[in-house]
Amino acid sequence: MLIGLLGCRPSQLAHGLPQNDALKGQIYVLIGTSKDERFDSLARNDAEKRLSILLDTFRGLHPQVRVQVQTLPAFDLGDVLLRRNRAGMSPDLVIVRGSTAMALQQQNLIQPQAYPPGPLAYLDQGSLHRLRLDDGRFLALPIGLFPQVACYNRKRLPTPPTTIQDLLAPASQARIGLPLQLSGLAWSLGSLGALDSVKAIASGQPPTETLKQPIAAWIAWLRSPELQQRTVFQASQNGLLDQMGAGRLDWMPCHGYDFDPLRRQLGPAFAVAPRPSGPGGAASPVTIERVIALGVNSSPNQRRIAKAFVAFSINPVSQRALALRSQQELSVLNNLNLETTPSPILAAMIASNRQSNGNLRLNQTIINADIRSQGQMQYMLGRFIYGEIEIPKATDAFVETLRPFSSRLP
Repeated sequence: MLIGLLGCRPSQLAHGLPQNDALKGQIYVLIGTSKDERFDSLARNDAEKRLSILLDTFRGLHPQVRVQVQTLPAFDLGDVLLRRNRAGMSPDLVIVRGSTAMALQQQNLIQPQAYPPGPLAYLDQGSLHRLRLDDGRFLALPIGLFPQVACYNRKRLPTPPTTIQDLLAPASQARIGLPLQLSGLAWSLGSLGALDSVKAIASGQPPTETLKQPIAAWIAWLRSPELQQRTVFQASQNGLLDQMGAGRLDWMPCHGYDFDPLRRQLGPAFAVAPRPSGPGGAASPVTIERVIALGVNSSPNQRRIAKAFVAFSINPVSQRALALRSQQELSVLNNLNLETTPSPILAAMIASNRQSNGNLRLNQTIINADIRSQGQMQYMLGRFIYGEIEIPKATDAFVETLRPFSSRLP
């Protein structure tokens, strides 16, 4: 064997591997942001910086691979993919949210793939369930999790509130920001005791008065004097980010992709904490998954490189590096112990994700409810907040918006 290896010419080896085992060529990766994410040059750089944590090491292992990356906003993504797919120039990899990947797969804009069970054994099983098709293939694989947490200004709030009562206590003087989107308000469903009713109605149970009463109480809380005296409601998350960054808010719901703009503006005052509990129980935050999917018309060599990068992305070493270096998203591996990390940001995300894992059915209902309802939920909440409709009508509208989502639940 030794004689055989010594007989290999240098051109037959690549980093000690036979040349036919080495990866060589170029792939194109498309990152898609979502509607509630800001899209500008800084946001694009933030998204590509997170990907580079994985790409830089992958290219170090495979120096003959070149990777071209482009980031597009949500409103361009479908049209661009459609045009490129028709021209035979689709990206080799698409990185988007899980809900976006589902929509792209329904339009045949990404390529589902069968994977052996071994590499999937330790992946987040809730994500895998949502991404698995009836034929056993997966439309994408999860590579990162964005739990919902609270972003706050530590100069104004030295100690983050752990309960809704603390958040609204007169002594805190916290200036609160909340979005008029169900995905941004979902955490309070658990804190105020409406979570079980929402899950029951969304799963198809008849909306009895008993089930509707906790929802009505939650809706009434949104217009309660104690909340409205402190709260700025915004139609979008971006509006809240602007006000928080300018120092006009002290506390708001957020995900990891919101951290970088707030870090830039608040500096050391930026801090993160789990969502507060309430009289109804623990908070019910929503975790958003980032997934990676294959393009539809890659060459055999490009597909080989793309599949190698997918496998690399869910490797434990890669997943640990992504969580520790980004300080924005968690690993999708359930056997990767990050509990001992000294980072308070990661600790808050881990605690929030643990709460979210107990409400996987809520996740599936809420994540894109605002989009699937074509703005009806946001419109209804806005009319209620500003006093144009009352609690009974708002409750009935909320319940009707939830009911069509029952078919989406696992």
